[in-house]
Amino acid sequence: MKGRVRVAVKVYYDGRYFNGFQRQPGGNTVENKLIEVLTEMKIFHDLRSARWGYASRTDRGVSAIGQVIAFNTDAAVYDRMMEEGLMWINVRIMPNIMLWAFSRVSNNFDPRRKARMRIYRYVSPYRGEDIESLKIACNVLSGVHDYEFLAKPDSGRSGVREIYISVNRKGEFLIFEIRGRSFYRYLIRKIIGAILAVGRGELDIDELRYHLERKIRLEVKPARPEGLILWDITYDNINFKVDLRSIKYIRGILSKEILDVAYTYGTKTESFEFFSSLS
Repeated sequence: MKGRVRVAVKVYYDGRYFNGFQRQPGGNTVENKLIEVLTEMKIFHDLRSARWGYASRTDRGVSAIGQVIAFNTDAAVYDRMMEEGLMWINVRIMPNIMLWAFSRVSNNFDPRRKARMRIYRYVSPYRGEDIESLKIACNVLSGVHDYEFLAKPDSGRSGVREIYISVNRKGEFLIFEIRGRSFYRYLIRKIIGAILAVGRGELDIDELRYHLERKIRLEVKPARPEGLILWDITYDNINFKVDLRSIKYIRGILSKEILDVAYTYGTKTESFEFFSSLS
């Protein structure tokens, strides 16, 4: 194959080791590292010609399984991906970042604007929270709402979003799943913080409804970033090719670190099970 092609790639990273995803001048971020390595390897030469893009920003401490990046590259690079997978790139960025699936996409593909659904999971140690109260709070906050009563959006932006939240207990952990087309900074962690406060009896469910319905600011402590995982991002008509060799390495990395502190243990266990299901 000759010429240029556009490629979308799924990215795993451990957010504990970075100051967030988005690049910063001289910063230790996931995007900084990816751009540094991909340009050094001449996968692309500059961000403008590559039409570099990504699907979601994540804050410091937040991890990802399903982040998506996209860039233009030589057809020969894509051919090598098809023949060899992604480990020839991963050896330059692992172990805290790894690419694990890819797809050729249309020339106008924008991973942020074309996303149909963003799925996050939040893992929290179970500390006796009332499960039924947690589920009720999830239902109250699910649907189309103005979430500015919990977290303020960027200047000039609306806080109205369509979001759906669920929770289940899994052994010693609570697993929340949060689905929506778009979010804004701190929103998910504030939502989880409010739900956990209800489950612990620190916030009455009627008080939560009152603030939601009347759009009155509710001060809640955001959940810790270490428990949050960007789980998946879905698109129409894109089938990602999974690189099983990269999956094997990710599983090995996660299995060695599975006995970390409680928050990290939970997120790593979820990640390990996900990657195990792909092999």
